[in-house]
Amino acid sequence: MQQEVTLLIPTYNRAELLDKCLQSVSEQTFDGKIHCIISNNNSSDNTKDVVTNWKNKNKNFILTFLNNEESLEPIDNWMQTLKYIDTDYSKWLQDDDWMEREALETMFIDLQNYEPNTLIYNCNIYLKDSFQKPLKNYYRNETKKLTTGDVIDHVLQLAPVFPVSPTASIMKSKYIEEAIIFGQSNNICTKKLMGNDLIMNFFGVFNELDTYYINKTLFNFYGGDDSISLVNNPKILSHCYLRSLALMIEHNSTTLTKHQKNIISHRVFATKFRGRFNKDYKSIQDVNGFDPSMSLSETYKYLKKFLNL
Repeated sequence: MQQEVTLLIPTYNRAELLDKCLQSVSEQTFDGKIHCIISNNNSSDNTKDVVTNWKNKNKNFILTFLNNEESLEPIDNWMQTLKYIDTDYSKWLQDDDWMEREALETMFIDLQNYEPNTLIYNCNIYLKDSFQKPLKNYYRNETKKLTTGDVIDHVLQLAPVFPVSPTASIMKSKYIEEAIIFGQSNNICTKKLMGNDLIMNFFGVFNELDTYYINKTLFNFYGGDDSISLVNNPKILSHCYLRSLALMIEHNSTTLTKHQKNIISHRVFATKFRGRFNKDYKSIQDVNGFDPSMSLSETYKYLKKFLNL
């Protein structure tokens, strides 16, 4: 296996955090080729200065800078990076995240051991208001090869969750573009980067491509004020993940348990109901392959909860 990796870093108005991100790349113990591709979505801060500074430094990575003069949809800024991939394995690296020093070295040892399509890792989470006390080793799963059941139960909150952010993963480059293009079927959500990360990390699982969760903490996630999970309505974000999951289930004819089907149908019903009162739900209420349904007793309980009775 060639010791080389491409890091895909879309960015927008996070110059200070991007600098920290690139600092973590420069400190890697990995002695192979590192190619960073940064796509700047017409930032109004000093992102260009930060990148220029890193281009002028003596560093252990190659840097390709794409500076978009016009603002793109967030997903289009991500896709800008794909045409410059030049290695067999690639990974996304969010501009507000950073790697542990041994991250790339460890990943390549694991790639040789598991020979996977995708590896997904544990992380520490830093919140703005409690930055000095991160949530360490955040995910509570043991190392394992993932199944479609694991991913479905993760989204339906029937089992412990796995990392969704693509910062946590590394995958074969030839499938990165396939995964992100497939995710655009959920275009209403994907344009705002809601739900497509689920597809990027778990696309291989639903296509019988070996995907492993590795219980090693290699990454640090930052939950700042503009974090996608914080700035979006959590119910809409959750439903976008459900839509992405449904796309993978339908595309690959995945078999579900009766309980899993019922939960998805219930959630579709809840979103359709909210859509009668809030236009933000109307455009995302349909879910491929699933009709909204609830028993009368469940509907009564839901309405009482919805109306705070």
